[in-house]
Amino acid sequence: MSDTDLTAGTAYYNPVSGVNPDGDYEITNAQETGTGNDAPCRKITIETIEAPQKPDTVYAICWKDNATFTPTATCELLNVSFCVESKRHQDSDSGLTDSVVFVVRQDGKIYETDTFPVGVNWKRASGTFVSAAFSSITGTGSPNFTSTGSAIEFGFALRLQVGEDEEPLSVVLFDNLCITTPCKNCQTYGCEQLMDAAQATLVSSHVRGVGAYTTTSVAIDYTDGSIDSPCLTITNTPAGTSVGGEAHAGAWDIVSLDGFSFDPSPCGNITEIQICANIKIAWDTEPAVRASGPLGYFVPAVFQDGKTFLHPGLILGITVGVNDAWVVNQRRTVTLAPFRELVSFCWPTFCASGVNCGITGSCPMYNTSSVPDFSQPFTYGLAIYTKCWGAGNGPAEVKFKIDDYCMNVTRDC
Repeated sequence: MSDTDLTAGTAYYNPVSGVNPDGDYEITNAQETGTGNDAPCRKITIETIEAPQKPDTVYAICWKDNATFTPTATCELLNVSFCVESKRHQDSDSGLTDSVVFVVRQDGKIYETDTFPVGVNWKRASGTFVSAAFSSITGTGSPNFTSTGSAIEFGFALRLQVGEDEEPLSVVLFDNLCITTPCKNCQTYGCEQLMDAAQATLVSSHVRGVGAYTTTSVAIDYTDGSIDSPCLTITNTPAGTSVGGEAHAGAWDIVSLDGFSFDPSPCGNITEIQICANIKIAWDTEPAVRASGPLGYFVPAVFQDGKTFLHPGLILGITVGVNDAWVVNQRRTVTLAPFRELVSFCWPTFCASGVNCGITGSCPMYNTSSVPDFSQPFTYGLAIYTKCWGAGNGPAEVKFKIDDYCMNVTRDC
């Protein structure tokens, strides 16, 4: 634990408890380069120069450098985890009532945790603490970890209790300080009706089949919605007809949901995403559609640095053969590890059950060595697959509709 680990000028703090101001103490805090559990370490000394007339408590505090967390600028703090190692120095008195505590400072007030014993040999103190686990060393109350809280500093302290007319000397070595500050649902996005078409962008469209689709559009439909209007509609229009025979057409439409863009840097890496949506497939009444109907589903997508990444095998919102019927609460927790870069397209065989539609088979849709960096900014979106079989006059125009799109993002700060 070198000098660069601690904030210069605030390496120690020496408040007398207020019971008796007559006690006088000298505190030193220095780097020890030749020793430590992982050299260098800190050597902290509390020496009583004049004994107090009543019991007293003294703190020697080290503040961690570059360890300020501001909930109002980032997110609500779930808790704080600390660890530090201590060892009593040979020059120290024995039989002392000294201990290790972890501390935070907010709005000029200092708060401490419960105490941990000082090690005879190197001993690790550690714990995870919510706001209520801290108490003020000079007053009452606890720090504010909520989204309204101001900047918080973190550190540890050597705490020495001094009895009446006693003059103890405490010398303790400290090493390997660690601090972790996880957020409490740092960023949460509620249900979005996507009322503005600018919130969704068609990145690309890829079609295949007899009488294949030639036109794809993304628009807001103010006349429809799963609960109330509007909803987002992706429409695929076929090229023409195939009179006297069957025709089919399929389309992959890659859509960026620009309203769901994230910058993880202020609060830590994203660990998972929970999504929920209501979807519907609709098509023209002419030509007549086979009894099995069209197929539609979507796959989670991530856009970063000009690349598109999909979540292989996670097929959501499957609907087959039901026209103008909303399929609600398509809810999933999306883990991040499976995302891979999309490089080509597979064309699932028609599956009336909507199961095992082929996108996870041998077709090489993905560059398996290319993955998104969830510590960097990205935009969320959808890869939507629709397919329709027609009889006599070719494939029908197919509309994929999505509404009440909900998202919750969990991060590890």
